[in-house]
Amino acid sequence: MRWDARYPGLLDLAEACAVPVGSGCRTGTCHTCASPLLDGAVACTSPPLQAPEPGRVLVCCSTSRTDVVLDR
Repeated sequence: MRWDARYPGLLDLAEACAVPVGSGCRTGTCHTCASPLLDGAVACTSPPLQAPEPGRVLVCCSTSRTDVVLDR
């Protein structure tokens, strides 16, 4: 799928495209959407309270800066 600026973050885009992404972000369970970033670059739309582990991104608060490849 291609990045679409209509979506506020990667999580919203994935959900709109029926890509299964684990997330508890909207119910207060942070870091359940953390996914390995295999390739590309992302930008944080709002800084998380706690950064994800190195090599992982929080898809709930990230947008694509380049083409990205995520793993689950």
